Amino acid sequence: MFRRIFLFCLLAVLFLPAASWAESPYWTKWLSSKKGERRTLRAIAGGIDVDNGSILLGGRIYDSDPYWFLVRTDGKYVNGFAFRPKIQDIWDISVNSDAKFIDNATIFASAFRYGSNVNLIHTPFILIEDDTGFAGYSLNNSCQCVGGSLGCSCLNFDFYNLGNEKEYIILAGSKSFYFVYPAYLQPGTRGIYVSYFDLEDPSNNWHKFFASLYEKRVCVRNQDCQDIFPFYFPPDGGKNHRPDFISATVDENGNLIIAGEFHIAYANKINVKNKGAFIWYISRTGETKWLKIFAVPENSNYSLDWTEIFKKIVYLGNGRVAILGGIKRSDDGYHYTLITFNLNSLEIENQKMSILSTSSHYPSVKGVSLIGEKIVSFIGVGDNFLLHIDPENLTTAWYKCGWLNLIEFVPFFEDFLVAVKFDSFNYSQLVATIGLDGTYCRGVCERQEGDFFTDADFSLTVIDYQDLPLPENTETTSYRIRLFEFSPGEYEEIDLDVCEDCTFFLKTSCAEYGLGVSLDPPTLSSCRVTDNLGEISCPENCEAYYGENTSVSLFASCEEGGDFEFLAWSGDCEGDGACYLTMDEDHEVTAHFRCKEIEAPQNLTATPSSLEAGETFVLSWDEVEG
Repeated sequence: MFRRIFLFCLLAVLFLPAASWAESPYWTKWLSSKKGERRTLRAIAGGIDVDNGSILLGGRIYDSDPYWFLVRTDGKYVNGFAFRPKIQDIWDISVNSDAKFIDNATIFASAFRYGSNVNLIHTPFILIEDDTGFAGYSLNNSCQCVGGSLGCSCLNFDFYNLGNEKEYIILAGSKSFYFVYPAYLQPGTRGIYVSYFDLEDPSNNWHKFFASLYEKRVCVRNQDCQDIFPFYFPPDGGKNHRPDFISATVDENGNLIIAGEFHIAYANKINVKNKGAFIWYISRTGETKWLKIFAVPENSNYSLDWTEIFKKIVYLGNGRVAILGGIKRSDDGYHYTLITFNLNSLEIENQKMSILSTSSHYPSVKGVSLIGEKIVSFIGVGDNFLLHIDPENLTTAWYKCGWLNLIEFVPFFEDFLVAVKFDSFNYSQLVATIGLDGTYCRGVCERQEGDFFTDADFSLTVIDYQDLPLPENTETTSYRIRLFEFSPGEYEEIDLDVCEDCTFFLKTSCAEYGLGVSLDPPTLSSCRVTDNLGEISCPENCEAYYGENTSVSLFASCEEGGDFEFLAWSGDCEGDGACYLTMDEDHEVTAHFRCKEIEAPQNLTATPSSLEAGETFVLSWDEVEG
């Protein structure tokens, strides 16, 4: 005869109700459209924004009879509005557009083409939606006489110098915004068009075309030079200095900061290469504060061929900006660049370049945002990377994201991004959510070792626009640079041609559904539930997400020789065998366990003899031989 001591189980088997389960935050969906009962049409978003969980997309419906659209969605439900400006003969609609939420209103902006036969005009269009409805505004006359040797010249909006990575609406405050667009004066002076809209006080509105032109002074008979006027082309066949808009942001006072590519004419005169970059600082009232050009020295083994060193600019506060872009080194190809610049001291504070290089893809920057205390950016063409950058010392945590090739992203809730990506196979727009840690639907970006950037070994020459090189002077002619600006036409409200039978819908490309497992009793350590895919191992890991229609099997077991055994499932499974689920929705399952049956004990003694609620006790007994 011998004694055995064990922990006695008095916990009842409780069939607990299933807990509520939220849909996975990671999903990818197609945005598509239909016009009447016709086939599905391509809906391509050119802009994205978020506000209180609502996603705003603005873009174009591709069809022989095209329309623009504004769509709101929370990832499940879609509310869309399709329209086009009703002005003269509609010729075509630009692909490139942008959309933003602004203080309970919606802004959509683009430039569109209209005309008769081949006489096409490109002009800006602004759509503003508030609680009174939709209103469209267009520039009523972008061709006018501007004086001097420019004569009668048309301001044209550069349909061919655009890209999906550009943003055109820049919020200046809670009730104001800028519309920035590449433009040129016919027959060829390139510049930047900027319009400022104040929704509370329209008297503050303004719009201008900005360019840097040569000013020609003619001296007759050795007299003082009297006649001064701008002109387009230098007499030796050279070209004007030319800014190309790439990106823009604002400072804390709503002043506009434009960055982009700058083509430097006669660059060899100042020993720099002819392709550079610029920052143009413009006040909220439309005056130029300064224009600085950034150039690569002529003898450098770096160049900006087929890339831009300023592709995305973000304001960091305290007069500092960070700019992401790229540069080409002669011996190993393209590198990403990261530069911080002080708007007050007009000095480059820091220059970085990526440790990676590629000879086949020039750097592409899909987006950059200041989220909390870090700069978040998504870059890449072949290999794609998510970057977390410290704005002070520019140290970087980075994640390799494989095929995840985005067009644009914006912050979405606290730890998530929402992004758009064009799906060429399905001719539609993909909208996806991505975690800041690189998690996305059915995948995760791989954290990389070390730092993405290292100290740059290239140098940039900072040039004031007044020091740009000029054509050769002659005995009677001299030149100088001046910033040219003029305000073309006026905005007027126009009617909208609304597509009454255009509808929008989301189709799931990738979705994840949640599976939650509970143990009953909940404090068991000797029993567990596992799945066939290695995602669930409860009680340590009792929640998992699976791709849509994934088959999942759950198995319940207890340690051999232990005091518990599996009883049954409840929730979305029943019975006492394996649990088989198809993940076409969220599921919740509880595995119930019970104490094993034992023979009646002999001389049963409890220690201690009295207990408080929730305490355990030890039972001992004599076991009879045989």
